[in-house]
Formats: sequence, C-alpha cells, structure tokens
Amino acid sequence: MNFIEYWKMMKDRFDKYLLDELSTLPFNDEFKTYFDGGKRLRPILTILVCQSLGGKFENAIDFALAVELVHNSMLIHDDFIDSHTHRRGHESLWRKLNPRRAVLVADMILSYAQRKIAKISAIGYTTLAKAIYDVTLGAAMEPFNISYFIESFKEGSINTRFYRFLIRLKTAALFAASAKLGAIAAKKDRNIRSKAYMYGLYIGEAFQVADDLVDVYKLRNGGFDDAVLIRLIPAYVYFSNSVSLDVNNLDNDVIIDGMKKLINEAIENALKQLKNWPNNEYTSILAEAPKTITELMLQESS
Repeated sequence: MNFIEYWKMMKDRFDKYLLDELSTLPFNDEFKTYFDGGKRLRPILTILVCQSLGGKFENAIDFALAVELVHNSMLIHDDFIDSHTHRRGHESLWRKLNPRRAVLVADMILSYAQRKIAKISAIGYTTLAKAIYDVTLGAAMEPFNISYFIESFKEGSINTRFYRFLIRLKTAALFAASAKLGAIAAKKDRNIRSKAYMYGLYIGEAFQVADDLVDVYKLRNGGFDDAVLIRLIPAYVYFSNSVSLDVNNLDNDVIIDGMKKLINEAIENALKQLKNWPNNEYTSILAEAPKTITELMLQESS
C-alpha cells in the first residue's frame, strides 16, 4: 500500500468518526458542513505515526479528532479575519451565520478539542496547546500591509529569515504536533516523540512553501491579488535575500527555484527523522508521506 491508498482508505474511516464527534457538539447543524472536503492530512498523520510505532488506530483516533477540530476552528477564524467568502465549496461560516456567532462557534470547537485531549493525556494536551499558541502567533505576525513590513525591517524587529520563522509557526507547528501526538498515542519515549515532532515540522514546512509556490504560479499566470502579494512578501525577501521589494517581480525564477530547493531540503530532513524507526509497512508509507503530501498541494497549481 502506498501513501495515497492509505490516505484515501483512512480518510473514509476517519470521516465516520469525525461525523459522530461533530454530532455531539451544540449547534452542529450550523457548522458541520464546514468540515466537508478537507484533506484530513494532519489527523491521518497522527494515526499513521502511531501505527508505524506499533500502536493501533484505536489508540490514535481521539488525538486525531482533536487535531482536526483544532485545524478547522482556526480556519473559521482565518476566513473571517481574511474576509474569505468560501471554503471547500461552501460559504464561509461567518457569511453563513454571522461574524460574531462564527467566531464563538470556532472558540467552542477549539476549547472542546483541548478538553478532549486533556482527559486522556497531559503530554498530549501540552503538545496541542503549544501548537495552538504557535499557529496563532504566526498568524498574528503575518504582514497585513507592505509598508508595515518594510518599517519592521527598518526597526530591526524582523530580518530576511523571517519567512522561515513564520511558516514554522503558522503551518508547520500543527503538522509537528500531529505527528508527535501519534508517538504519544503509541506511548513512546521523549526521544521518539521529538523525532516525530521534527518529522511533522519539516512536512509542514514543505507543505507551506508548496502552498506559497502555488500562489507564485498563479501570479505568473495573471492571478493578481493584493492579499496574495502581501502574503508573499516574506518569501520574496527570504529567497532574494533582499529587502528591496519589487512587487512586480515576485514570480521571478530566483524565487521559484529557491522555493523548490527549500521544499526538497525539508522533505529530506523529514526522512532523516525516521532513521532507526521500526521496519514495517506503516513506516514505508510514512517515508512516502512528505513528498506525496507536498505534491498534493502543488497539484492545485495545475
């Protein structure tokens, strides 16, 4: 079985548990369709890591459910903050309901996920809480306009490596926690948990750079969008190693080649974490995951 086959099989199985979980929450009729269509990469990573380390699906499912609940609660917030009107073919929750109710529902889902983990694992709770903090911090640090970003450089509060720091917070942190929770579910020691964390971190890094590369390709093909331009500024500064911003040149080959190189480096670093991992079918699938997950994101540019 390869990763795609595992992912499709596990996604169907996981979604049944997710639907049951959502049905227990208040107001679920108002928001459960928001969960439709997600790739479920993070919770499936939790389950796969657990199985590769000798654990069972049943050991990992509650951790995986919490991860997906956290991820979607944050997307509800993001949609409102960024004024996204649609998500996965559905109207964004803040548009379907209203901003106040959508934000409060997201808060409820987020706190429910944390409570769910707290009941079964103190280490798991700490891991998830750290991820929530990191992702929120990363979102808060994203530039909201070009002038502010340039001024931050002049003040010295950020430097050209800001992009790497940012993507590790806003995206990679939850991937890292997802993988680590799999090791926690399998009841492994700190050393293995740390390796699982770094494995997930590098996957998340590759995933976010691939996401940004998709945006660069869209710009090259005429998909001009002010929000996308602002979001790509940290990447431009990092890959060009320059704070001399040229918003009309964000899709140049230096940026694209740099992104591709960083994606490959992150994938290689993820695989290094699996050294001395148990030799089984799930580990083989785990070894395929970094490249395949990244390719799933890049397919969105085609």
